[in-house]
Amino acid sequence: MFTRIATGIAALSLAGAGVVLAPAAQAVPSGTEAWRAPSCQGHWANTAVWVTCKGQGSASQVRMVFNCRVLGTVVRHYTPWEHLGARSSTTISDSCNFEAVSAKPESRRA
Repeated sequence: MFTRIATGIAALSLAGAGVVLAPAAQAVPSGTEAWRAPSCQGHWANTAVWVTCKGQGSASQVRMVFNCRVLGTVVRHYTPWEHLGARSSTTISDSCNFEAVSAKPESRRA
């Protein structure tokens, strides 16, 4: 019990002094910038599906995952990965044969 109290007091003392302890895994190496995911929004209407994306300062790859309803069954589809520049924007579009159910973006580091 004494160890817990001493650890808590030490942590509060450091925090009060303005010292912030961060895990090493979150540190970004000097000279490199952390990857920022693009800002994307999925849309669907009737049979159309589309995703609009805008780069947020880091090059990325984006694709759309969309669901279509075919005779009562929902089927998932994927578009190929597309390059998205650090400051560019893109629209990925496709269509369903019967009914569009949903569309969402996926992104990864380029």
